[in-house]
Amino acid sequence: MIYKKPENMKYTDMCIYIDNNMEYLAKASDPDNTIVENVYKYLYLIVYALSCKQKFFRDIQDYDDFSVITASILYMRIVDKRQYLPDGDPKKIKPIKSSLNYIKSALYGLKVNYQQENFFPTMHPKLYGEIETGTAAKEIIESQDADKMHEAIMEEFLFIPRKIERVIKRSPYRNNPVFCKNLYISLLLSFVDSITLTNSFLSKYNKRKVKDKQADARLIKIYMDQQDNKPILYHLPESLSDYVKVLLNEVKKDFAVNLMDTKSAFNLSDDTIKNIIASIYTENDIGENSAYEY
Repeated sequence: MIYKKPENMKYTDMCIYIDNNMEYLAKASDPDNTIVENVYKYLYLIVYALSCKQKFFRDIQDYDDFSVITASILYMRIVDKRQYLPDGDPKKIKPIKSSLNYIKSALYGLKVNYQQENFFPTMHPKLYGEIETGTAAKEIIESQDADKMHEAIMEEFLFIPRKIERVIKRSPYRNNPVFCKNLYISLLLSFVDSITLTNSFLSKYNKRKVKDKQADARLIKIYMDQQDNKPILYHLPESLSDYVKVLLNEVKKDFAVNLMDTKSAFNLSDDTIKNIIASIYTENDIGENSAYEY
């Protein structure tokens, strides 16, 4: 490894550091070299850890090479000043709100690109043609992708406390610790209540879903109806109910946007699936008549 993980930092600390310095690096004409180096180093370490966790490669050297290249790509995107252009500007690109979410959503595609550049040139065209028609392999890839999407969506829920904290820090009560604590608990309880369905309903829904094409529509309507429910207030006066509801809607909107981004990141095109299938073949021995070499 080029960099070693600092003993006094967790990977979540690195992500927070990157998030706190993204806008500064994008807008500064002469950014602090220490911050630049730290952000790149943390990107490298995060990519290295995530790719090892998902066992992307067989050769240990690929983890280092992949992390170096990918950290550079991610850095350039994270500090791209176009994301901070005014709304309505045609040059504006989608801003990155969470470096960890962005890295996770982009990592698999970057892995495929890395393998294409390093493995594909030695693959025999005939073999690639056979891979393109492999429906069984395609189904496996789609199944694995669905599993990873489910994991990524579940992880989005872990960021809810942080989203709530960000909303509270922008409120006029941010300097009142006791009030902020009560507001935090109120928002957290209200959010959980707004997305929680009874076990009896879920049981009926799962049974009906197979036969009833309108089951999903009914489920959406139930969630929409819950928008009218009053928020749960924890040691807060009833007069603040509307204010808490406004903050709650802000948290839910941010959560919904990130959830859709996560889901769209796992919508693989046919070409991408073919490339993934090909990369799998290049990672495993095909036999004596192998059409490629490392």
